[in-house]
Amino acid sequence: MVAVFVPTEQQRHLVHMMTVNGVKQDEQAKALRIDRKTLARHFRDELDLGKITTTANVAGALYRNAMDGNVSAQIFWMKSQGGWREADRLEITGAEGKDLLTDTEKEQRLASILMAHKGKKTLTKGTTVDTFTPRENTEQ
Repeated sequence: MVAVFVPTEQQRHLVHMMTVNGVKQDEQAKALRIDRKTLARHFRDELDLGKITTTANVAGALYRNAMDGNVSAQIFWMKSQGGWREADRLEITGAEGKDLLTDTEKEQRLASILMAHKGKKTLTKGTTVDTFTPRENTEQ
């Protein structure tokens, strides 16, 4: 014969308090000497309401800190509740996240730049001048 588990009010209160204080469900089940499935089945309300209570308490504390001038709390609140972001970031890529130019296109552009500078000498960084190629004297 299998014993049927019937939770006591004291156990219900204990599960609620453990949940409010962030004790994991596996640890709660061990504390009560029951299986985790038994905990979930018989203490569903205490588990759910305990988490809701904790979230509400933390949100209230965060709100109070923000209203009292805590800049970190204000920034966090605005990011999580006010839709703020650090910065928008724009990335430009080709189709399916690939490079905009293929290796062949890069090589073709480099070749055209080099061809455009053929016959020019660099005097200083960024300054070019056409080279002078003397013609043979054909006049006699």
